[in-house]
Amino acid sequence: MPNLKLHNLKITICAYDSPVNIDGPTSWMKRLLPYLRGNGVETRIIFFAAHTKKLPAYQYFTNQGFACKLIYWEHFNEEKIIEILEDIRSNPPDIFIPNFFPVACYAAKWVKQSGIPTLCILHNDDEHHLKLIDVFATGKEENKVSAMVGVSKLLTGIISDQQPYNVKVECLPYGAPLPEEIAALKENDTLKLIYIGRMADYQKRISEVAKAMCRAAKEIPGTECILYGSGQDLQNVLDILNNEGKGLPVQYGGNLETGEVQAQLLKNHVFILLSDYEGLPISLMEAMACGLVPVCSNIRSGMTELIIQNETGFLVNDRGDDFINTIRNIKTHPALWNKISEAARKKIIAEYSDESCNKRWLDFFKKLYSEKNVIQPIEIPAIMELRSLVYPAEFKPSSNPMPHPVLVPLYKLKFCAGRIKRNILQKTFN
Repeated sequence: MPNLKLHNLKITICAYDSPVNIDGPTSWMKRLLPYLRGNGVETRIIFFAAHTKKLPAYQYFTNQGFACKLIYWEHFNEEKIIEILEDIRSNPPDIFIPNFFPVACYAAKWVKQSGIPTLCILHNDDEHHLKLIDVFATGKEENKVSAMVGVSKLLTGIISDQQPYNVKVECLPYGAPLPEEIAALKENDTLKLIYIGRMADYQKRISEVAKAMCRAAKEIPGTECILYGSGQDLQNVLDILNNEGKGLPVQYGGNLETGEVQAQLLKNHVFILLSDYEGLPISLMEAMACGLVPVCSNIRSGMTELIIQNETGFLVNDRGDDFINTIRNIKTHPALWNKISEAARKKIIAEYSDESCNKRWLDFFKKLYSEKNVIQPIEIPAIMELRSLVYPAEFKPSSNPMPHPVLVPLYKLKFCAGRIKRNILQKTFN
């Protein structure tokens, strides 16, 4: 690899934000981007965001001195692509990371044509992320990105199994910070269970998790539970705690900032994650780094890379009896907790520390940078060309295609009315 002047390396990455953003990739960026800056890499962030003033990630990164661009989520796909390309033309990077956003991956077509390497990242094992492989790694040659990264061995293997031609494939996990202090459990101590994450029934099954924690607190003496996070199904959780959890040591602790997570983890003993699917959960890695014993769903995911059954944690087959029996076993055998706690932390130290994982990302960026072509002016495609792009059904939740030109003013009026309504409701209930 040639000797690179890393102080000249510039990256533009796409990200997401909303008033209740506790997005895993955002937490990862909060650790990676300062590390890159400390190693001479300048990062610009393009946020796809809700049209509101309360944008925690955007505010965080601007306060930290990162250059940020806002593109409102309600804009049409075609408008977003043009905004992305105009921003990149005005602020040309050496690497463009559309991340996991289909509209940005489509924009990457014109960025790549200009000579700038493009990188798509798979964060999760769901239909949306798997479709990214079909369209941007093994689909039409003109739509292919330069490289595709999986944050877990499973996701990387899925990419490689599709045998993408002329697309680099790499496994680059997130990292977790290693606190000097670790969680501790003594005999006769109250066993404390914690959940940190999105309050969403889809994927996270948070209502079932809340019920499972209520049951554990009720059936296993000396057990306490707490849930942290925000999301569309928070009210369901609060209702469950007020009914099934009434009078039990189960509570909702509110939402946590990234910098507050570690301190709360260290007050607990068992980390709970009972999702339907995952990528490589950052919260799980943070918990293991703190010495918590994880109890997670036995599903196809990066969790099975972190959790070796009965060695670095426990994988359960349901949120019912198997979960309860596992918690009871931990409560009954504190020596077992201590053994697994130590092994869980060692797993993170050995393979998933911030320091080692951030270096791997930096090294990969160096590699992409070394293969950059001569930069040509970025072409801004016409609206009609952008309207011809096909967005598969898997991308529908994140897609907003432009309607017939006659209907565009009506749609924009609808978006504006919806935004005003949301602002009024927010002020009413706050």
